[in-house]
Amino acid sequence: MNYSDLKINIHPQDEFLATKSGQNNIIINYDGPRNVALDLGAHVGVRSLWMATEESIGKIYAVECVPQNFVMLCENVVNNDLQEKIIPMLLAVGNSNGVETVKHVDGNYGQFSLFFATHGSKELSYPVYTISFSELIEYIPENIDIIKFDIEGAEYPIFANPQIKESLKK
Repeated sequence: MNYSDLKINIHPQDEFLATKSGQNNIIINYDGPRNVALDLGAHVGVRSLWMATEESIGKIYAVECVPQNFVMLCENVVNNDLQEKIIPMLLAVGNSNGVETVKHVDGNYGQFSLFFATHGSKELSYPVYTISFSELIEYIPENIDIIKFDIEGAEYPIFANPQIKESLKK
């Protein structure tokens, strides 16, 4: 399957994300194994769908915490018959397990954060289930070869955690 053959359902204001422009820059210079990928902050699945078109990538775990985006992610997986390749997970990744509040600007479904309110006139928030990055890595049975991080500020505390190196050595 080619990226141009994919059927992508996306919020109208986020349509620019579905263009192929820039998609290949994610792993173009990476020459290591590509069997399993982890897409943190999967949104509606655009990058997961693109990775699914790579023959060498056999499985993608797509983690998204916003229910509206998660529904569209699941629709995109089904509409492209990629249920065996993309595993959607309704979670937020943070420093611990529990429930936290994710914040966003009304109408901007591509920018949510556990750590800061984004700029805009009307802030909304939702409770979301969170899992620590270390526990997520332990939960996934395969070795992860590629990780795409786009989790709006949650990257910083994750990488500041000294135990992260041990999680990634798995």
